[in-house]
Amino acid sequence: MERNDRRIIDFEEVKTILQQTAEELHLICRDSPTKKLLGEVLIRRIEDGERMLRRRLTEPFHLVVTGDFKRGKSMLINALLGRETVPTAVTPETATINEISWGEEPSCEAVLENGRRIRLSPEDIRRDSIESLKKELPSPIRFVRLRENIPLLKDITLVDTPGTGELMQAFDSQVSAYLAGADAVIFVLSARSPLSLTEQAFLSSSVRPRSFSRVLTVMNQCDCLDTEEDILRVRRLVQERISEILPDTGVFAVSALDELCRKTGAQRPAPELERFLETQFLAFEDALQNDILLQREVIQSERCIAAAKAVLLDIESQLRLLRQSIKAGTEELEQRESELTGENSRLLDDMEAQKQALAQSVDSMYLTADQWLLDFLARLKAEIQAIRSTAGISDLERHFQFYMIDMVRQAVHSCVQVHQAQISDQIQSSLKLLGRRLALDAASETAVGVEAALPDTLWTGSDTVMFFAGDFLGLNESLGLFYVIGQAIAGFVRQKSMKEKQKDFLGPFLSGYDSLTLEVSESLKKAYDKLKLAAVNKLEELFRSRMESSLDSIRQARDILKSEGLRREDALASLEDLEKEILKLQSELEQALD
Repeated sequence: MERNDRRIIDFEEVKTILQQTAEELHLICRDSPTKKLLGEVLIRRIEDGERMLRRRLTEPFHLVVTGDFKRGKSMLINALLGRETVPTAVTPETATINEISWGEEPSCEAVLENGRRIRLSPEDIRRDSIESLKKELPSPIRFVRLRENIPLLKDITLVDTPGTGELMQAFDSQVSAYLAGADAVIFVLSARSPLSLTEQAFLSSSVRPRSFSRVLTVMNQCDCLDTEEDILRVRRLVQERISEILPDTGVFAVSALDELCRKTGAQRPAPELERFLETQFLAFEDALQNDILLQREVIQSERCIAAAKAVLLDIESQLRLLRQSIKAGTEELEQRESELTGENSRLLDDMEAQKQALAQSVDSMYLTADQWLLDFLARLKAEIQAIRSTAGISDLERHFQFYMIDMVRQAVHSCVQVHQAQISDQIQSSLKLLGRRLALDAASETAVGVEAALPDTLWTGSDTVMFFAGDFLGLNESLGLFYVIGQAIAGFVRQKSMKEKQKDFLGPFLSGYDSLTLEVSESLKKAYDKLKLAAVNKLEELFRSRMESSLDSIRQARDILKSEGLRREDALASLEDLEKEILKLQSELEQALD
């Protein structure tokens, strides 16, 4: 992510341009001839875009703090604010999304899903109170709004998310919505489990596609490590891994607990690391100040304009689609509608052919991955045999299982990196081919651009990463590959007495290595079978969505052609004028950041 740290933008000027854009969309939706021309479906789409733009213009700067469960996100916010503001040590049952903003007087309220607001006391949101409170409320809590008289909050609203991962799936849609509206992100991970594959998947699928210009990565809980050298070593490892996902994003090694204790005068958790941890947290605060707070108008301008451009690109695509449909004429439109609605149409045959081709490709990918992984495991076995007589028993007992898991993890990750791009490319190529069958040649390229701007609509490489992290690697399930490896190691070792194990720790493991290799191969096959099904289903979902858009356009075009009060030439001219207006608005947005 490139930074323009010295860039100066007049956010008020940008807001004026965005307000004008929203007003133009409003006028389009209120003009009776235009409403009749575009139809209800497209008018609703434009109205949704207008509402989104107006909402972005009135919202404060949102800094979202996110990461996996139990990474110390709430503690980090408390450390930044210098006091215990949000509850810590929550459970999935007591977790809430917390918005922390400035207020003359401290206050707390729960905003419910039904729109009601319930005033709370600070005690109400503590872990031992919130669970019972949730049961008593008439509607689930959407979020908790906290106001504090703290200078930092005059510039931003902090959003404390409850965490990602399997335990917090109930919050996934809310966290995704907050990320969609975020201006900048602080991603928190733990030094005790540095950047797991589920965390890498979350960054790939939920953070990277949104093109944030500012993401601060915080490696928290560093007070749990023994020495400065250990902290720096783990930070280097995290930096290497995260650079593959978010280039140019630094990693700050901190202890939020230590910093909060320092600021409140409490006993600090790691006396021998106090000076180092204080320096590291200060570096994080400096980055927050210089890269985000002082640049918030630039960041907010970029985010608002990106959202507006996505809206206009979508409208432009739909206008072209409608214009093309009107050009086709009544007879051709009826033929297209018949194809789109028929159960035995050539379109569906083409879709099935593309699905079959995709399935065959994933099968081929599995064969490649399986052979590559088998070769890798064979080389790994040779390396283990080489150290069999020289490695220290205590080191093997402490580190061998984690070494094996990490080696296989990286091998699998290498496979995923190659195949994720291939799957994404093939799905997009299939959509283009099917788009031509829909006679959308003129609009399909624009549609692809829209889908890229709105990342949840396409199968991306991130979908593959997330699939492997959640299903194949099974980091949260007893059936995952790494569980298999860990149990295999433990089982092989238990076959020998303790005395024998001390003589040859690796012997039992090596004797069962072939069976472990077979289990890895079987796990890989199951994973690729599920991946194949997910990819094929995604292709069908995306194509059927395009079919629906095309069908809406065809029906609207047919109504226009049958209308006595609107000539075809006039309709085409009006659509062309609207397209020019949208292109003009796009150009003005482009110039706003120059």
